[in-house]
Amino acid sequence: VAAIGESELGLSDLDEPDVIHSGQVDLGQYIIEALGEAYDPFARKPGVVFEEPEPEREPSPFAVLAKLKRDDQA
Repeated sequence: VAAIGESELGLSDLDEPDVIHSGQVDLGQYIIEALGEAYDPFARKPGVVFEEPEPEREPSPFAVLAKLKRDDQA
């Protein structure tokens, strides 16, 4: 039984052994892995700061009641 946060690995989850043809290993997969790890998927222009827009807020229930009270008095 695996503890919380742990998982069991099956044989299909393990890395396959490197294929060697005529004493040579295909370096293509290693280059692709290295480039993929070095690539920044969220690249930003240097010096630019990203500011998230503030979400639209719904009026509080008390503000709605206060508005209704003002409308009744007018």
